[in-house]
Amino acid sequence: MRKPTLNFIINALMFFCMSAVLGVGLLIKYTLISGQEQISKYGRNDKLLLLGLNRHEWGEIHLIIGFLLIGLLILHIILHWKAIKSVYERLCYKKLALKIFSIVFFTICFLFLILPFVVNPSSKNIINQNKIEHIQSHRNH
Repeated sequence: MRKPTLNFIINALMFFCMSAVLGVGLLIKYTLISGQEQISKYGRNDKLLLLGLNRHEWGEIHLIIGFLLIGLLILHIILHWKAIKSVYERLCYKKLALKIFSIVFFTICFLFLILPFVVNPSSKNIINQNKIEHIQSHRNH
């Protein structure tokens, strides 16, 4: 396969994945809303489904498409490496600045990739906190 044809296919697949990641993300955020948001919006917490999938299952699809997009992006970078390197070297004509920028850029990218595996989220019992606030507000009146 010729390189321009391969580039076109990869770019089209990347655009498709980006559109899908955005669409599924918006679906999760605004249509298949969380239980707490459902209670405030509808007064109850129902199991919202789209095409038989709940928000967590759509989240899995979102993640898988994101991984596909990263794979395509890596392939895209490999295929365009000479052009990327050439532009990069012209922008950073000072070797020290080039090294510092590269170290900072790749360190930040690496941190984004490992962050989900090294952080511990804090927990807050929202239901009990809401009950306490509700009781306190009634005591004050």
